Amino acid sequence: MEESILLQHRALWSVEDKPFLGQLTRLSPEEQRLLCSLQNNTWGKGVRYSISGTRDTTSISNASPGGQAPVSRGFRESAAGKECLLLETVYDLLSITGRIFTIFPLLLFVALFMGRRLVGELPVFDFLIILALGSLVGADIAEPDINHWYVAFAIVVVGILQRIVAGLTLQSQRFKKLITFAPVIVIKDGVFLEKNLRKINDSLENILEFLRGEGIFNISDVDIAIIEANGRLSVYKKPQKNPATLQELGVAPLSAGIAHPVIIEGKIIRQTLNDLQLTEEWLAAQLNARGIPTAQAIFFSSVDGNNQIHISPYNRS
Repeated sequence: MEESILLQHRALWSVEDKPFLGQLTRLSPEEQRLLCSLQNNTWGKGVRYSISGTRDTTSISNASPGGQAPVSRGFRESAAGKECLLLETVYDLLSITGRIFTIFPLLLFVALFMGRRLVGELPVFDFLIILALGSLVGADIAEPDINHWYVAFAIVVVGILQRIVAGLTLQSQRFKKLITFAPVIVIKDGVFLEKNLRKINDSLENILEFLRGEGIFNISDVDIAIIEANGRLSVYKKPQKNPATLQELGVAPLSAGIAHPVIIEGKIIRQTLNDLQLTEEWLAAQLNARGIPTAQAIFFSSVDGNNQIHISPYNRS
């Protein structure tokens, strides 16, 4: 008998005064697990399955066949009971392990399917999506009795829902306003807008912390500051408070371009050398000129647009 059948026929349950605590050798793994649950009193003490008020001798039960007297010691303390509990525990642990190894690849696929926005800065609806996915995966891993495929189906549906909502927000500004926050100006011309701060239920200390994160310690330096829909603070300084640029100073910039990594943890990135039209011989010559015999002694090295090399050797001390 399967556990699902037993649970579907609670009306046929009865209680056996003298439960059978031995072992049955001709049971399938599922039936053996069900027997363990019955002997462990999972659904009540001495519960068994009966048909028409008679003993069901063809199915698994917690009954004592032939009126056999119960074992003197409790099942949990018996050798058979300990073995049964161990087998059930191992089965549950293996089931949880299998769920983890199957649900996380699915979760990764759904996250990539939903796009960069979900992984980056979260709007309100995407935050709820993350909570839903976390709850589904957590319940699936922690509860072996939950149907694994139902959880997988729910994750796929949540991913599709997110894509649908993301598409609607791009097509309709009215719909977007219904499910997300609008940007709010909190500082204008160096003055806090108290009414707007109360509107978004944000504290003055929180705004000041955001400003310090932008390197601003004097509110009078701010021309305008806006709390975005994702909760971040965008700040525009007053023109006279911005540092002078090279163009304003009339100085030609010395652009070295982007620095490209050519050695990472002792391994030469040959594709980068090819893109820069450089050779391993050139790289080796640069290292030898600095007294470094091999690339394996380098933790990190990069080359900029002017073929200037930066080297960070391993710190062997």
